[in-house]
Amino acid sequence: MNTAEFYEQTGSNYQEARARMLDDARILRFVKMFAQDTAFVRLGEALLEGRTEDAFHAAHDLKGVCLTLSMTTLARHASDVTEALRAGDCEKARVLYPDLKAAYEGVIARIPKLEG
Repeated sequence: MNTAEFYEQTGSNYQEARARMLDDARILRFVKMFAQDTAFVRLGEALLEGRTEDAFHAAHDLKGVCLTLSMTTLARHASDVTEALRAGDCEKARVLYPDLKAAYEGVIARIPKLEG
């Protein structure tokens, strides 16, 4: 799958990413690096353990990376979780987490299929 197809299938904004990063090779490099990022794992662990502040930092990190890569659907879900945690509502963040997880897993599953 090419980069534009990946962005379409993941609810991301290819044109925005292209404008920011200038070419597909650069986008591809950063998307592949995204698969190595630990923010999502840290978020899940912190939510499970009730560590609201740690969960907030992990969710905020994830949101930032997603916004940088123009992964808009994933960024929206990360933002929802971030804002719940910013308000100190770990339970609400746990309720929102499954949607974030589904979006994240959809992105991660498609990364190995990228050409290049």
